[in-house]
Amino acid sequence: MNEWISVDDRLPITESDMIKNNSPYMTVDVLCFDGKLVYVVEFRAVNTNEFWSEFDSQDVSKWMPLPPTPEELK
Repeated sequence: MNEWISVDDRLPITESDMIKNNSPYMTVDVLCFDGKLVYVVEFRAVNTNEFWSEFDSQDVSKWMPLPPTPEELK
């Protein structure tokens, strides 16, 4: 499994990801840690007039990509 990534080091979606994908709006579900609990959260990013992003939860300190689904492992 991947290592936990601090939100201070990197976010799940960056402005360059959006430019590369030519997309003004992107979302991704990630595992998050708030210092006490691990849970799945949606991360949203918008890049219309300026880049903006947020987790669907307030106190996220670390995150990691979700593991592949069983279908993706085949």
